[in-house]
Amino acid sequence: MIPEIMTGENEPDYRDVFSGAVCSLACAVPEMVAVAAASSGESGLSCFKDLYPARFFDAGPDVPQAVSFAAALAMKGSIPVLAVSSISLQEGSARIIRDVCRKNLHVVFAVGRAGLEEGGRETDQGIFDLSYLSQIPNMCLMAPKNRWELADMLSYAVTKHAGPIAIRFPGGTASACLSEHCKAIEAGVSEVIYDEKGIALLAVGSMVETAAEVRSRLRDQGYSCSLINVRCVKPVDEQMLREVFSDHEIIVTLEENVRKGGFGDSVLEYAADTGFERVILNIALPDEFTENEDADLLKKEACIDTDSILMKIVPLCVGREI
Repeated sequence: MIPEIMTGENEPDYRDVFSGAVCSLACAVPEMVAVAAASSGESGLSCFKDLYPARFFDAGPDVPQAVSFAAALAMKGSIPVLAVSSISLQEGSARIIRDVCRKNLHVVFAVGRAGLEEGGRETDQGIFDLSYLSQIPNMCLMAPKNRWELADMLSYAVTKHAGPIAIRFPGGTASACLSEHCKAIEAGVSEVIYDEKGIALLAVGSMVETAAEVRSRLRDQGYSCSLINVRCVKPVDEQMLREVFSDHEIIVTLEENVRKGGFGDSVLEYAADTGFERVILNIALPDEFTENEDADLLKKEACIDTDSILMKIVPLCVGREI
């Protein structure tokens, strides 16, 4: 039986959502295969392995070999979905460049446990993937705001995209935020959640829920604020940026990734290239390794929690008509 995206008392985690989505897709797309760069249980592919044993491949812990194997499958006409954690994918970055992106192959990277993870060692936090994946030519890079968007992005990646694509999502309970907003997925196109003037919050993936809380509290203080679900970190939605820079005085980017090389840097680059002069605030993780602590405490120490973000935004509003 294919698992469904559960609601109610038994809230699914993102691995459950991925598992259900990849099994459902396999029914409709016979060319799709799955590759686990870890155990099938850790990757979320146990159900797929049971239902489609001939289309499942266990690459074990050798991530570079898993990437090259997925590339070979794509060259033979299959559509491989490679399930791998963010921290492990770093080991395969050279093969992603050489074997997948250089050849512009249709390989889908399902990058789990991205962002800060509770209980992880300081070197086991998936906080670099947005930076290094966005630098690779031909790579498309997405991040969902909630459980349904993850399933929709996976469907888009398998059935509509033509080249390399990575979908990064966190571990833990799958968010149900903003479920009423479900614009169709398209590469390089963001989703405008709320459209107002003044402040623009441009949030990536897991930070959309935080941004919604920030927006609510800013509006309680009388500030006008837009919220954009970035969705696609690469290619950058330049039309969205052009509209945001035209209509807002303060632009805030939010991502659960190190600042250097992340989405915020892409926005700064766009501003420099186009000559827009706006206040730009990048909310991201510092250039350092995190320690093994509670996830909420990690976010507070990194200043990417709601209170810390508000403390950075509100002073920028003083003296401005927002």
